[in-house]
Amino acid sequence: MDNNKVTLTFRHPTSSDEEMTASVSREATPKFLIDQLVRSGFIPPIGATGRYMLRNGATGVQLLENAPLTAAGLGEGGVVMVDATMSGAGSNGTRT
Repeated sequence: MDNNKVTLTFRHPTSSDEEMTASVSREATPKFLIDQLVRSGFIPPIGATGRYMLRNGATGVQLLENAPLTAAGLGEGGVVMVDATMSGAGSNGTRT
């Protein structure tokens, strides 16, 4: 086993039944991982009014965008929740 990598399971933001398991560098950042999840087709590009965030599935703690996985306490077999947030004009023209 490569000590520089950890196997994680990523949970889809809209369907908890959809998961992707991947072996990733312990130094990978959430920003990098989100880009890879989009490139792989697991999650769609979110556009200018939205953003993805990653959360430790065991603790519920949001991962800092540019901090390595080692700082998030994610270990072998960890679960990562992919959360999506949207902002923009509401139906009455106000910003949300």
